[in-house]
Amino acid sequence: MKLLLISLQSNASIVGLKYIAAHVRAKGHDSKILLIPGYLESTLHPSLELFIKNYQPDLIGIGLMSIEFYPAKNITRLLKETFDVPIIWGGLHVILKPDECIHYVDYVCSGEGENAVLSLLEHLGQKGRDEVPDIQNIWVNHGGQIIEKKAMPETDLDALPVIEYIPDYFYGFHNGSIYNYSEHPRLFRRHALYGGTCHMMITTRGCPFYCGYCANAYTMKVFGKEIRKRSVDNCIEELKLVKKDPYVLYINFEDDWFFSHDREWMRTFSEEYKRHINLPFMVRVFPGVLDREKLFLLRDAGLSLVIMGVQSGSDRVNFEIYNRKVKFSSVSKAAELIHESRVAPYYEMIADNPYETEADTMEC
Repeated sequence: MKLLLISLQSNASIVGLKYIAAHVRAKGHDSKILLIPGYLESTLHPSLELFIKNYQPDLIGIGLMSIEFYPAKNITRLLKETFDVPIIWGGLHVILKPDECIHYVDYVCSGEGENAVLSLLEHLGQKGRDEVPDIQNIWVNHGGQIIEKKAMPETDLDALPVIEYIPDYFYGFHNGSIYNYSEHPRLFRRHALYGGTCHMMITTRGCPFYCGYCANAYTMKVFGKEIRKRSVDNCIEELKLVKKDPYVLYINFEDDWFFSHDREWMRTFSEEYKRHINLPFMVRVFPGVLDREKLFLLRDAGLSLVIMGVQSGSDRVNFEIYNRKVKFSSVSKAAELIHESRVAPYYEMIADNPYETEADTMEC
């Protein structure tokens, strides 16, 4: 069976679809990823039509954030007009609004997609499109009849395959032509974040905090508060694979709360990372629960940038508006600790908040 995964995001630094594509391949199927940045053309470009016709996918998946909703609607319509292939949507926007998205496609993935998409692909191969699948995380639009399924998270992250930096099944549509990024790495670096020198990686899934401005406040209703974690060996295995690319100079750990790992994990990871990888990296931290020992372990392993959300200097705004239960005094202590570590800080603030009064602004 063949799976074509389409990304509409503006850059080539894709993470989620890589894991799905790799998982499908590990189970004996074929997959390709195609980046089509924000496609809003009124017709399907001939090179796109030829690429899909030649590949003959059994299932087309489109990953989207909210900003890509209209491009997703557009290209879905064009694909349905041209090909008789079932289409599934997934991604954060779909997880948040599956009831809205299901009306445009045959299926939506209302949770994490590795095993759900694999099961759907195998269902199509064994039973075809006429029989309605009974798969967790997969909503079905069966001739206008909507069948909902409960969303469930992936629980064993180590059971999923690690991903390459530029897999040989990763393609991009640029200036009317389609390129294989592994054969044209310069083009990949031109369209990836940080000039294609930074690998985006996630060692955990989930977040225990309920900040009102963040999508995690809503995905928590789907996945719960439990943080699921990868083992040190699994993380280092992926990083060893990534480091084979000589242009990878930096690692960006995109975990919402990297410090959710316990101290033993941090000690082992820091030792193994320095021994086998030894590249500078960045992490995200949460004030109030910033652990000194963990911070200094990571610093000694190569941590060069810490990203910490401050959002507002006003306790009232953080508590009442943002539902962010951390006092500014805790933020100050965390900032002092980061300064002591000599790791470069990057503080995130929410500006132009209409609910923040002048007194709130002056509070800190």
